[in-house]
Amino acid sequence: MELQQTPELFVFSHGWFNGFLARHRIVLRFVTNMAQSLPENYKQEILLWLRFNWRNRILTQLVPASLQPSPLSLDTMCNHNQGGIPDHRICNVDETPLPWEYLIGRTYDLKGAKTVWSKSAESGSEKRQCTLFLCIFADGVPRVPPILIFTATTGTKIREREGHLWDKRVHVEFSPSGWMNEELFMKFILQFLVPIFGKERALFVFDRYRAHLTPPVIKTCRDHNIIPSLIPAGTTPMTQPLDTSINKPFKGLVKEFTEELREQKESQEGGDAGKWSVGQHRVVTTEAVGKAWEEWYRSDSRRKIVIQSFRDTGISLPVDGSCDHELKIKGFTPEELVIGDWARSEEEMGYGTTEVENTELPLAEDLQVEFRLRDE
Repeated sequence: MELQQTPELFVFSHGWFNGFLARHRIVLRFVTNMAQSLPENYKQEILLWLRFNWRNRILTQLVPASLQPSPLSLDTMCNHNQGGIPDHRICNVDETPLPWEYLIGRTYDLKGAKTVWSKSAESGSEKRQCTLFLCIFADGVPRVPPILIFTATTGTKIREREGHLWDKRVHVEFSPSGWMNEELFMKFILQFLVPIFGKERALFVFDRYRAHLTPPVIKTCRDHNIIPSLIPAGTTPMTQPLDTSINKPFKGLVKEFTEELREQKESQEGGDAGKWSVGQHRVVTTEAVGKAWEEWYRSDSRRKIVIQSFRDTGISLPVDGSCDHELKIKGFTPEELVIGDWARSEEEMGYGTTEVENTELPLAEDLQVEFRLRDE
């Protein structure tokens, strides 16, 4: 009787795999139907946005950096007086889609290949995705849990049926589109940000997604002393902390934990993940995001990435201009990124008094909202 040898399992590390891809010039290609381009005047728009942030920050009494609660320090960080809004009251939010199938529409192929064949799912699982909504703070402290938004009209029955299985480190919401909407965004502000900030002035940085710009949202921010800072349209890859430094590596962690959890559950329960119910996908997604969030903030080096991302984009730098050299925004030369000392008057800085930042919001045609400096 002839015995058949079982082939040994080939195990490799991520480092080895990335090296293999680099040696053979293999890259991950993906299908897209969107081409992004920067507006022609993006440099001027970014400078106006930075000046808007700094000018509003100095309206609050200056707080010495030594008195600000900061769990981590950067060796290269300037420790001059910060703007009146300290780091723990400066935050950025962003939403990004999470698919059930991470390689749908993606495939490895040779770098420079003109024709690429990609995987397509027959079950439509590539459409069954949720939105990951993250909130980070300029001092690197996690105060708000990651939020997952799943597709459902209300989600009440789903929550009753499987809510006990969701990871407790993640907050779950539902919307008909699976994306953030006005109702959920206002709920987020009232449920999470208002209790954190209290009545203290805060700087709330977010992009120009339609749900963020409705009159009720802007009014809710203003009513609670939260200054909405709108990132210039088309510049989020360069100016939004979550986009510049966090979203990609964090989603990489989510992908790793998702694959790990799938393998565990398949070995325990049997079956194929491709035949899982939407509910099973939801449960695994909450677990993967919860583990990724905990893993991210367990590492001091990753928390420092969060702190540095706010400084690189100029959001949390001292407003006296002493640390302008830390600004690192793609497309700018160091000479173009001198913001100056906004503790002085505009006349002294030579910018004049007619500038208005962040005034043109894409709201309803019959309503205009203007961001003005607050005088208290």
